[in-house]
Amino acid sequence: MQGKWNILLFYPQNYACSSILQEWDDLVQNLENNNINLIGVSNDSNLSHQSWNARSKEGGGGGNMGFALIGDTKAELGEKFNIVKADNGKFMPTTILVSPSGKLFSTITGISPEHVLNSLFK
Repeated sequence: MQGKWNILLFYPQNYACSSILQEWDDLVQNLENNNINLIGVSNDSNLSHQSWNARSKEGGGGGNMGFALIGDTKAELGEKFNIVKADNGKFMPTTILVSPSGKLFSTITGISPEHVLNSLFK
């Protein structure tokens, strides 16, 4: 992760955010060409990520997303960024931007590509 910009997308579940994740997947090649890693992090398990990602996009799955998906079922990573809902332990949709040196650069509420990119480049 160091040496590149990193966009961490925190979201509650794959199926709940399928369309937004597909929007990001459409941008992956462009992001990689600009030295930016994209990583999705949800409360789903790694097995759930694999199963969801193996399903076709038309069938509501990921269709083999072009970016990494990480499971954080205990919300340990999410708690480090204080983005876990107290009532249900799920992530609040949040985008974390980490600089190439590994420093937190920005935290943005929401994960929509349009919203995130507008927030970063306004």
